[in-house]
Amino acid sequence: VVVVKDGARPVTTFGPQHHSATHDVVAAQRVVDGTGAGDAFAAGMLTELSTTSHFSQADLARGVAAGNRLAREVVGRAGATLEDE
Repeated sequence: VVVVKDGARPVTTFGPQHHSATHDVVAAQRVVDGTGAGDAFAAGMLTELSTTSHFSQADLARGVAAGNRLAREVVGRAGATLEDE
């Protein structure tokens, strides 16, 4: 699996059997600090993908969405951490 991302632009995934897909992402409404956004995206995506062993296009789409959600949370705060919930 290869994931190509570029900030708030669409994410492209390349999955098994050379299938590729472009995934729109939701831009953060407010960016306070971009530190850790890419790491947060990776953490969210990998956490979602850890629940499957097939990596279908639907799985990759869910992973991108999860990564995007977490990255949006991180950029909305100073520093690269989230408070415990």
